Amino acid sequence: MGEYQQSLDCMNEAVNLSKKIKIDAVMPGREYAVSCVNEIAKKLNLPRLGDTAAKCLTNKFELRKKGEEIGIPQPLYQKISSLTELESAKMQFPYVLKPSNRQASVGVVKVKKTSEIKETWNKTINASEKGVLVTDRSFNWEYQIEEFLEGYEISVETFVRKGEVVFQNVTNKITTSSDYFVELGHTVPATINEETRERLIELKKYLAKGLEVSDGILHSEWIVTKEGPKLIECAGRAPGDNITDLISEAYHFNFFEAYLSILIGKDDTDITHHAKFWAAIRFFNPGSGELKYVKGLDFLKKLPNIIKYDISVEPGQKLSEITSSWDRIGFYMVQGDSVNEVEEIIKKIEKNIQFKLV
Repeated sequence: MGEYQQSLDCMNEAVNLSKKIKIDAVMPGREYAVSCVNEIAKKLNLPRLGDTAAKCLTNKFELRKKGEEIGIPQPLYQKISSLTELESAKMQFPYVLKPSNRQASVGVVKVKKTSEIKETWNKTINASEKGVLVTDRSFNWEYQIEEFLEGYEISVETFVRKGEVVFQNVTNKITTSSDYFVELGHTVPATINEETRERLIELKKYLAKGLEVSDGILHSEWIVTKEGPKLIECAGRAPGDNITDLISEAYHFNFFEAYLSILIGKDDTDITHHAKFWAAIRFFNPGSGELKYVKGLDFLKKLPNIIKYDISVEPGQKLSEITSSWDRIGFYMVQGDSVNEVEEIIKKIEKNIQFKLV
């Protein structure tokens, strides 16, 4: 085992392992592994994202600079290194304060007025990644502020092979309506007008080219404003939140088999380009308080359209406001022949499942 987060120590482990067994591909499982995976793949002469992409897709400020350079529509932004810099920033309220090099919406908070600045800064710099393995090592966290954009959120999932885009999917998103930006649901494929979809696809191809992506996945998030789509973030690894399962169910091909085929340099990847079904995931959001009971989970077991579900709370457990992805307590996934069928199933589930909090 070797360190990989803000470190290349694990590269020696991978190289030594490659002397004992043949390594065909290297895949990042987390955001923090993207840079190191790129370096390992380069060392072993395997298909990889590429140096420019790895740099920009692990640091939101670097992504902003590259986006500005290549002409991708995006919010105004500014690097922030201290509370003093934040207090003197000229960004118009409301704006968004976020870490530049963390994952899963950790520490991303809206700032609405001057009196909130100090409290928000403390929330962001002290944000923790609950429910994941966190090392005791010290890290160099960076921060930035960005213009708050009005609109609806979309993500675009893209496969790139040998510098060419070979698959694109557009996903609808639902996020919390609080000062935090935590995702509560996704639907694949997105139900948006064709003009917006084509614009997103065009911008994503342009982004992939500008980032000099060679082989891998780009998972990007956009806000569709009155002026059109603007880039929020982009990652160089598989999307989380079971979006990979939604794509597999909707398009009827195995997402990770296709991803691996690209990473081993296989040209005949079996990818379906048009969705045959609709699939959606929704995360439970019962609110804050002590959980007394949950009613209706048996209803999920009886539904034929349920792909899977999970819930990780018990009576007596205290629930808090959802401030990052790690605060979510569970989800359910459904599939249907149409988006209307999926939405009707979701309505039934929401009606039949009840959380009692005190």
